[in-house]
Amino acid sequence: AALVAPEELASMLAGEAEIDVSDWRRHTLTAGGLRRSSKVFRWFWRAVRSFDTSEREKLLQFGTGTRRPPVGGFAQLQGFNGGVHKFTLCQSNEPRDSLPRAHACICTVDLPEYSSYETMRRAVHIALTMGSVGFDDAAVAAQDDGDGSERAHDVDGDADSGRAR
Repeated sequence: AALVAPEELASMLAGEAEIDVSDWRRHTLTAGGLRRSSKVFRWFWRAVRSFDTSEREKLLQFGTGTRRPPVGGFAQLQGFNGGVHKFTLCQSNEPRDSLPRAHACICTVDLPEYSSYETMRRAVHIALTMGSVGFDDAAVAAQDDGDGSERAHDVDGDADSGRAR
């Protein structure tokens, strides 16, 4: 029996270290009326190519729940149920120039219409940046109440012993 090298084991457990944008695009499906020939689809991939490695990882995390591609590339991407579920870009009915919306459990990102590439890139970048903030971080602010301890406050500013309700 052959032993597995440490690098191979790390790859099997954590996924591929590098994001191959061509492979990602090749294994992307479209839904909701979005076509591969549409400007939104083309702009999305132009934006992805313009992102650095860290931004691509955040975008992948935003859309799939993981920052690394699976072993075998994007053809092997798994959804919440554990089966292969390809990354999907879906036409959104949200207002023009809105932020994209992700459904990480089904590896899908909803994209509305955008008035320009720059507007779309900015919206996607905001989403991937905000998408890396923890779920509670956006709704709960930790505040020093003067005695050195921190207490969480809900968005209305009322003291609470735990999380915003």
